[in-house]
Amino acid sequence: MVCFRLAIWEPVKNVYLRKGGYWFSQMCQGKRVWVNSQTTDLAEAIKRAVEVRNNPLVKPTHTLADDVERFIAHKVRMNQYSRASAHTKRLALLKFSAWLSGEATLASITSRQLASFYEHLQKTVTESTAQGYMMTLRAFFRWAVETERARIDNPVGAVKLAKCDAKGRQAWCDREMKNRLLTNATDADLRFILFCGFEAGLRRGEIVEARADWFDLPAGLVHVRRADGQPRLRDGEIPFRPKDRDERTIPLTKPFQAFLKRYLKGRAPLDFALMPEVKHGEWRYRYDFRRPFDEYMQAQGCEWVTPHVMRHSFASILASAGVSIFKVAQWLGDDVRVVQRHYAKLAAGDEDIHALTSAVSTG
Repeated sequence: MVCFRLAIWEPVKNVYLRKGGYWFSQMCQGKRVWVNSQTTDLAEAIKRAVEVRNNPLVKPTHTLADDVERFIAHKVRMNQYSRASAHTKRLALLKFSAWLSGEATLASITSRQLASFYEHLQKTVTESTAQGYMMTLRAFFRWAVETERARIDNPVGAVKLAKCDAKGRQAWCDREMKNRLLTNATDADLRFILFCGFEAGLRRGEIVEARADWFDLPAGLVHVRRADGQPRLRDGEIPFRPKDRDERTIPLTKPFQAFLKRYLKGRAPLDFALMPEVKHGEWRYRYDFRRPFDEYMQAQGCEWVTPHVMRHSFASILASAGVSIFKVAQWLGDDVRVVQRHYAKLAAGDEDIHALTSAVSTG
């Protein structure tokens, strides 16, 4: 690549015009650091070069992957990322770091590179997933600017994202299929999993983290709440907190309530409801029930049913029977607008949750 050095008046030196815009450099800890000005305007490039000169960068002795770990640690420390969120955000950022390959630093990454990464994602994942990666990168670079690891505007902001079509949930089990799957399950742990998903709309992580004291059987309620009073994990993280910190209460259907009276017998209030002997380890989930779950769904000819499909089925059955979107959103722990977008088209009249969702035997 041909570079042209321009004669820039004092006090600014080392401003270069390259293909795509201006770059400038500075010495930091005895090492020359290149910074992309993110502009093709000479006056703006000079202004940003002065800002960098007056506010030196953090010494570039660490890699981009190191900065990813610093960012994740900051988010966890500020109680902005849960353990699960930190895991997924780290994977997204490290994927970008690996895609760059080389010794890129935060200050040297350009909007052009980010746009190329976005184009790469569009070819390999769904549009919504690709945009999720870009939102994570936007938060990462915002932190970089705030902590003076990058003295330029957030480069992700210059990447134009495609319009993402809003689609309602498509795959879900109707009442008949849901009841068949519950009735045919003979293993108690598997039935607990199915009840939690199909008749309470719990997320996969919530099913695994549910404790006996979540289930108020006399009142017929399940309370999804954070694990206060529990020993912290090795990294200091709280073992569990609901998504978006949204604790919520959901009515128990009568069949689920009757099942729990037997299933939870002998459990202490703080015992895990599912596989209480399994403790937290290094893995994201305390207990991974994918294998028995997938094997059962395959045997039932429903390979497409996942824990998330059970949650969608819970909401879809209620919405199609006329339960208000506001109620469904409360029970799911989701934003009303999100629930409306996915399920409003199914709405009809409104009835009791038990009458709408349950037709299985309590035996």
